[in-house]
Amino acid sequence: GVVMDIERRKLLKQQAKTQAAEEAAAMAQREADRDEALWKLIRDHLARATPEQRHMYVASSNYDDNERGIRFLADLPDLEQGTAVMLFWLKGADALARLTPSEMASYQEDEWELIKLIEQRVVNGFYRTGTIRFDPANCPLYPGEYASLGPLVHPIAPQMYAITEGDTYVNVEVIREKYDEGLPEDVAAAVWAQWNE
Repeated sequence: GVVMDIERRKLLKQQAKTQAAEEAAAMAQREADRDEALWKLIRDHLARATPEQRHMYVASSNYDDNERGIRFLADLPDLEQGTAVMLFWLKGADALARLTPSEMASYQEDEWELIKLIEQRVVNGFYRTGTIRFDPANCPLYPGEYASLGPLVHPIAPQMYAITEGDTYVNVEVIREKYDEGLPEDVAAAVWAQWNE
């Protein structure tokens, strides 16, 4: 009887472990599906967004979890150059340009690659111009903000310091109340509904 009980307990324990693993896998899959559905909502919005809406996404979305949206925009030739220049500074160009490669953490190396790509594209005229006016001196992370870290180790192209001319000045602080995490209220509501499913 005792041997049987031990065997039975082992079996029950193994079944419980298997069931827990299956439940964890199912939960992970649900989260992955939800994340994909959220990304589709955000990507579809960014793909058809106005220049002002894209500018607001870059200006006021949460940089802890907007990486896919930011990279999606950075790859669009019809992104406004003023928005791309703002993104360059908001991603930390001023601080990272003052670090040697050995001083950068691995996540900073990824950021730096994107920063250099945006800079190269601005210099090469990849982005559209004419709509969004942007002055880097008015950016929340402005050129020179991290001067206390020391001199620039990596030079920054003069185009990144220049005012980008355009017909529209987006007053982020005034418009921000119509946005949630960089998304217009209707898109944000759809995202939150999906998140809570």
